[in-house]
Amino acid sequence: MAWQNTPRPLHLGLLIALPLIAASLLLTGPMPQDPGYHDFADQRPVLGIPHGLNVLSNSAFLLVAGLGFASLRRWHPPHGKDRLPYQTLCVGLIGVALGSGYYHLDPDTPRLFWDRLAMAVTFAALFAAVLNERLPAGHAPKLVGGLCTLAALSAGYWLVSEWLGRGDLRPYLLVQGIPILLTPVLVLCCRSRHPANGWLLTAVALYLVALAFDLSDAGVYQATGGTVSGHTVKHLVAALAALCVVLRLRRLPSG
Repeated sequence: MAWQNTPRPLHLGLLIALPLIAASLLLTGPMPQDPGYHDFADQRPVLGIPHGLNVLSNSAFLLVAGLGFASLRRWHPPHGKDRLPYQTLCVGLIGVALGSGYYHLDPDTPRLFWDRLAMAVTFAALFAAVLNERLPAGHAPKLVGGLCTLAALSAGYWLVSEWLGRGDLRPYLLVQGIPILLTPVLVLCCRSRHPANGWLLTAVALYLVALAFDLSDAGVYQATGGTVSGHTVKHLVAALAALCVVLRLRRLPSG
């Protein structure tokens, strides 16, 4: 058992860290959506498409999803259910491409829900894969079903809270933040049934870089002389993060 082989200080750290993360968000009170969130720096049309680069850059997720499905056709692990989290992740990436593209055509809160729903499910699928490979075989369906349901509920809760005038992003942030925080811990400290876990660490690092570009949306746009915005770069770097997961799949032995 991977958990049994993990140093006991890590057990204690995880048991303390998760409640603290959740409690810290809960104690802050509701976290409403920034009213200016939809006002992205680059609003230029491209080929007649509103907010063109922010829309078109989502095609990178479709390309990665296609490579992911092709890689899954070649990968036949001893426990076939180990494929399920990655299949779900690839479906999630298609959802991200479509949901984010739809949102950026005309950014508003109802459209943002579809973007966030797809992102939450994709993060849940990846975290299910990380957990599944560190538990006895056969847990993949329960992990995928449970985590993806929680992810969908977090996005739904946020949208309903906005409709009620009490916008609250906390559950959605937890669904995204916990996998980012715990994936490196699990990769470094818990034995996996499948090798090449360095790709997962690279994926997390790249996603953090993508978030940094997102936070610097207008700054990047100004720094590049209006060529590209931070949010567009965020899409591309986040797609690179997903590509790292796919490249790992291509290096896993079958049988």
